[in-house]
Order: sequence, then structure tokens, then C-alpha cells
Amino acid sequence: MHGTGEKDDVIVVGGRCAGAPAAMLLARAGLRVRVVERSSRLGDTLSGHMVKSAATARLHAWGLLDDVLGTGCPPVTSDRTWVGGEPDAAPPDDETDEIPAAAPRRSALDPVLLDAARTAGAAVEMGNPVRGLLTDGPRVTGVRTDGGDYRARLVIGADGRNSRVAQLVAARKYIDCAPATYAYYTYWKGTGVTGMCAFVGEDRFIGMFPTNDELTMVFFQAPHAGFGAARRDPMANYLGVLRSQPAAMEVLAGGVPVEPLRGTGDLPTFFRASAGPGWALAGDAGHHKDPLTARGIADAFRDAELITAGVTSGWDGDLDEALAAYPVRRDACARPMSAAIDAATAGLGSLPLAAFTETLEAAYKLEAALDPPRPPGDDIARVVSGELIPLPGARSAPDLDERGYL
Repeated sequence: MHGTGEKDDVIVVGGRCAGAPAAMLLARAGLRVRVVERSSRLGDTLSGHMVKSAATARLHAWGLLDDVLGTGCPPVTSDRTWVGGEPDAAPPDDETDEIPAAAPRRSALDPVLLDAARTAGAAVEMGNPVRGLLTDGPRVTGVRTDGGDYRARLVIGADGRNSRVAQLVAARKYIDCAPATYAYYTYWKGTGVTGMCAFVGEDRFIGMFPTNDELTMVFFQAPHAGFGAARRDPMANYLGVLRSQPAAMEVLAGGVPVEPLRGTGDLPTFFRASAGPGWALAGDAGHHKDPLTARGIADAFRDAELITAGVTSGWDGDLDEALAAYPVRRDACARPMSAAIDAATAGLGSLPLAAFTETLEAAYKLEAALDPPRPPGDDIARVVSGELIPLPGARSAPDLDERGYL
């Protein structure tokens, strides 16, 4: 049991794609970090698990991309779209130097991230759920877990959209939108799919991409109003949606689904207050959005860097003030993206196909403008790449531009 007299610098609640990178980066900065993860092992979890190029660029900067691809997950190097059953006539994008996207299963990605946190020096405790918070007046000073009490200067809740930490600090939602879509997916074998394939219809969006073990992840999203009927016989509904798109079935020719169907209608969009005295929220705990444009993992990685920038710049001074800037910088990128995604999901099934496609493309273009793959700034780059910068100690604060990038 962790002794109540000991104190960490930072406790991170949750060891997946928001918590593990935050723990890794903070440990690389020389802080004493402890990760408390409720699961005893990091298997698959409900997730679209597309890691977009902005996120693979971060994996590359962190020195982890080769490890992720080494799990047997191929890079996603092509992108094909069918609109209304016909191949999109739009010309291919000019070649860029972007690092390709990838779609590792969470049972492959998350352990790589958590191992990197361990390697950086973070203590990791698995199978240890948080039961409550330690406080001193309004300030959070630690967590109560099944393994004992843990004290720290900062607690980061990176425990998903149903965050226990968010509930315990009563983090208010200042944007809260009901789900616009529902989604189902499973994995197929024998398809030959090597890139991202998207099929845009009047009231459904079908996607497929290669993942680990030579499997293809095949999903669809549709307006939330149909979820009640779909869940009565999910597999029949799923196959019916795919068969309604002959082009999709042609791409899947020779393939068969080999795992149970997964799905949910719990896809709200919300923003929570994400920093307070002694605490912060990262990833879906602070901001969750519809997965139509696959932003979840990329946003989690971005949050890990922004929180690290706030902590390292404020550690020797007013940490609360420094962290208060984190959600502002996050929202400068995330709120315009979220509004564009909301417009696209609201248009699914309610707009003419051409108008919906235009709205969806606008969301993608905005995403590229707001979060392009880029190297981090010089100071934080030393932390990102694994060079220890011991704290406390005199150091310059990382510079962030007006959009909140390092």
C-alpha cells in the first residue's frame, strides 16, 4: 500500500491514450508521476481507434511511432471515397510530407503508450480504481484508491467521457449536446483493404481501414433516431447497412466478420471545465465529440502536450494560473472543430447528399488548418523526445502561439 506520508508530484488517473502520454511527458520533465489505472490490463475498449496524421506526427516526435507500427499495425497510406455509390471524382491531394495515419487496436496502442510512461520513470499501478479525492478546502491534494491514499500537487483526470475525477470535482459542462449519431463496428478478415475507404450516403457513413493482425475494421454511423430499432438486432442492421452500399460490399468481397459486433449510441458532444485548484482533465474527460471525423486520439495527444506545457511553465510559480490557460488553448482548436463536426453530424440524414458531403469536407479542411502535423517548440521538444529537464529549477516557459500550439 502506498504510504500516506509519501507524496507524488502528479497523479494521473487513467492510463490510456490521454493519461499515458501525459504521464510520459511529465516524467520526462523530471517530475515524480504516478498512474492509477482501474483496469488490470489494457485490452480493447470501445473506440474507433484511427490515429490521424496529426497524432502519428506526435508519436513520431515522442519516439513511439516505430513501436506502434511494430505491433503489426500497417500505416494507412491511401484514402478513397465513394459518394452516393460512385467513386469521388475529386482529384487526389498533392503529395505531402505528412506522416501517414494508422489505426492500431487499443489493445496494441495503449500498452505502448503506458510502457513509454514507465520507461520515462512514472510509477504505474494497474487494477486500482479511484474511490474518492483527498482535499484541503477546495484544493485537490490526492486520490483515495483501493490500494490506499496517494497525495500529489496535481491530479489529472484522464479517465474517459464518464470521468470519475470530473464527477468528484463537479466539473461543469459549458457545452452539452445530445448524441447526433450512433455507430457499430467489427473486424473482418480476408478483405484486402490497405487504406481508408469511406462511403458517404444520404443517411449513413460507412468506413473501413486496416488494423492489427491483417484485419479490417468496418464501421458505420447513422442518425441517432435509428438507434432504438438498430439495437433490437444489431448484426442484421449492420449487415443491412453494408449491403445497401454495393460499392462497400464490392470492396469487402471475400471478407468475413470474425469478431462480435460493438456499438453505442452514447456519443454526446460536451466541453467540461478542465482545470481547477490541484486538478485538470485530459482527453475525453474534458471534451468528448462525435467520432465521425475520428478526432478522439489526436485530441488526447494534443491535450497531453498542452497540459505538460502548463505544468512545466507553472511548476515553480503559480501552477493554478498556468494550468488555467490549458483549456483556453485547447478550446481555441477544439471548439471550432467541434462546431464543424456537429454541423456534419446534424446534416447526416437531414441534408441532401451534396450538401452533407460539402459540410463534411468543410470539417476536414478546418481540422487540417487548426491541427496540422508539426514539430513542437524547442523547449518542450526536449521533453517530448525524452531528454530530462529536472524540475523544480530555473527554465524558460514553452512558447505557444495564438492557437495554443507548442
